[in-house]
Amino acid sequence: MRKVDSNFDGKLDLMEFTALFEDMLARQELVASAKVKFEELDESKTGVLEGQEIDKLMEMVMSVYVERSPEENQRFRKSIMTRIDKNGDSKIDFGEFTRLWDEMLVRQDMVAKAEKKFKELDKDNSGFLEKDELSAVLMEWAGNCKTLLDVEVDTACQELILALDVNGDGKLDLMEFVVLFEQTMAKSGMS
Repeated sequence: MRKVDSNFDGKLDLMEFTALFEDMLARQELVASAKVKFEELDESKTGVLEGQEIDKLMEMVMSVYVERSPEENQRFRKSIMTRIDKNGDSKIDFGEFTRLWDEMLVRQDMVAKAEKKFKELDKDNSGFLEKDELSAVLMEWAGNCKTLLDVEVDTACQELILALDVNGDGKLDLMEFVVLFEQTMAKSGMS
């Protein structure tokens, strides 16, 4: 009730009830889509994901994150399991899976938004953001903020690429750009 009662009067008005109803519908859709995916992954039909089923799930989860070294992937996988596997049995039941599925859908939505912005910035349609494409964006940004700060665009681009270029190719691919996009959205309060 506290989450929905935005005016704290102890009652639900039409707007508050509508928000609650929309939230309930969204939750039902989430659970339904999670059920379909869970049943697909649960090849052994035991009602829990384990072993190779978890491996497949982790591959799916990792596909929406920046590529990492095998060691980093192992640590990332372990952190996900620790966070999701609430009872510590090294298996994922449907409730645990639903929480992870919700996170994945949110992440996929954010990646889709980042991809749209990436395509706008990728003027030569190479599938990468090179220094000149990033420079144009930073120069526009610096021009808009010129009265507040002085930016050395060339240096800023180099630093940006160095900070985000996981595979060391001197340019940003979509998944490397996602990190910047996610940070920018979070700082702007739009995530």
